[in-house]
Amino acid sequence: PPKEPNLVNLDITSMCALVSEVTNGGCLSSEVQEWTLTAPQRAQCVEEELKSPLDLPGVINGRRVCAALETLERFEKILHLVGGERERLRWESEWRPRVEVLSKKPISSRVKDLKLPTAQEEVFGAGDALQAVTFT
Repeated sequence: PPKEPNLVNLDITSMCALVSEVTNGGCLSSEVQEWTLTAPQRAQCVEEELKSPLDLPGVINGRRVCAALETLERFEKILHLVGGERERLRWESEWRPRVEVLSKKPISSRVKDLKLPTAQEEVFGAGDALQAVTFT
């Protein structure tokens, strides 16, 4: 079998999962419990996390991490709009320093031929061009 790539390419949802209070042991906190009361799908999300915790950091462990500049900028806007203080701190102290920013858009011709929306093309095109595992 081929060797597993040492580079991980992140999209917005994977960055959300890395910093979320829900996926970082906060499921039973009062803030998260309050948050679940506002929409049934939030309660389901917490229930699933408690049953089967996401260990994205464990999967990433030891690998280089990258993200397209535009993807990173969109994520940071979302994080500053809806993220809590601990989530923003987790991003700034634990994850942002590890993410290599892809300022040039390496997009493989394979992905370009798929005619994806620009945001998806950036993520999957970079992952394919760099032979990275894209987490989404």
